[in-house]
Amino acid sequence: MDRVKGKRGLNRRPGKGAIDQCWLILRKAADSGDVIAAAKLIELDYMLSASHGRQEMRA
Repeated sequence: MDRVKGKRGLNRRPGKGAIDQCWLILRKAADSGDVIAAAKLIELDYMLSASHGRQEMRA
């Protein structure tokens, strides 16, 4: 049985615009008192800072 292949680009990193849009949505929800949105905002910030650290190490 052949392996089922997924669509191209599913594991690709989202673009800057998509990340910015997600950031704004989460920030508005966190400002309204949504604790889960605040946690996701912290997680997104951590992931972005970690990816910037890896890029600086490569350069």
